[in-house]
Amino acid sequence: MQRDYDELAARFDSTPPKSNGRAAETSEASVTLTNASDVKVVPIRWLWDGWLARGKLEILAGPPGLGKTTIALSLASVVTSGRAVARRDAMP
Repeated sequence: MQRDYDELAARFDSTPPKSNGRAAETSEASVTLTNASDVKVVPIRWLWDGWLARGKLEILAGPPGLGKTTIALSLASVVTSGRAVARRDAMP
């Protein structure tokens, strides 16, 4: 398994990050491989308990007319005004 990882890692150039934390621009694409055992596990901080994680990418998707915009605007209102998001046990 380690040999496969090493062979795959050798196929890609590792671009050192710039001082701003972003990868330096190159003419070729690059990939950085990380073993899952090296990934640091951190607890999830919830904005909306069990539904919406803080600081993570969330995708609000679905067919038209379901209320995605309404939910997004409601969440924006709650977050920017410092109010609490609805609790899961208080939902219908």
